[in-house]
Amino acid sequence: NAPSLPSFCQLSKVEASFALPKNIKFFRNQTEARKDSNAGELRFVQCSTQDVPAMVQYIADNKLSERYREDGLRYIPATGGGAFRFAPLIESQLGIQLTQLKE
Repeated sequence: NAPSLPSFCQLSKVEASFALPKNIKFFRNQTEARKDSNAGELRFVQCSTQDVPAMVQYIADNKLSERYREDGLRYIPATGGGAFRFAPLIESQLGIQLTQLKE
């Protein structure tokens, strides 16, 4: 289990089914999701742009990216100015490169 999120972050979650790697089915509620054996949750963490460096530090301090690097994660697609602005920080702190895409 991950440690508690820093106070500057918000957690959102979505009920979804992951039957195939590229196919995701969304549910209206948990009751529908529980009927599907492949159902799980997508969780999103949000923080403001000014807090991105602190969030990257939190991820590094708690070794949250190591599990994904072990599974072969080397690149994360990203859009917007933050993809350019924070790419060096994320690469140096987490060892993951941002692949910068147009929106």
